[in-house]
Amino acid sequence: MKSKTNIYKDFNGYNAYPLAEAEKIIRNRLLDVFSTLIEKIEGCIEKAKNMRLIKILEHILAVKKRMERMKSKMKERDNIFVPAYLKARIAHVDEEKLKTVDFRLIELVDMNREILDELSCAEADTHIIDKFTRINENLREMETHCHSRALLLKKEIF
Repeated sequence: MKSKTNIYKDFNGYNAYPLAEAEKIIRNRLLDVFSTLIEKIEGCIEKAKNMRLIKILEHILAVKKRMERMKSKMKERDNIFVPAYLKARIAHVDEEKLKTVDFRLIELVDMNREILDELSCAEADTHIIDKFTRINENLREMETHCHSRALLLKKEIF
């Protein structure tokens, strides 16, 4: 799957900036992309409310709550711990591994966007719960990759 979003446009790489600044640039770009999913979920919530689809609404609200929790955790990462040897640029982060993780995060966002684009969120679609289950699984994988990303930024092995 080709990603629709290029978070590395006009970005010279993690090692070209102070690490905390570089991480914040990419994290904010990831947050912007992720925020579009939350907007799509809110549209689904309104449609499900209008149609009084309570069972579907429960699944949608659970996914939205998880997304909002993830978004707030991503925002809170402003104070990442940067080891002294990275601050002093004695060592560099593994940019290739970080890019791999970042691109996988974007792929997962794109996968969720495609699932949400296929849904009307207002029909009694028998597969809608399965689709929200897939979104939830993708979110779980995103959480794992965000944790891996944090470890890479601290130069720990994941």
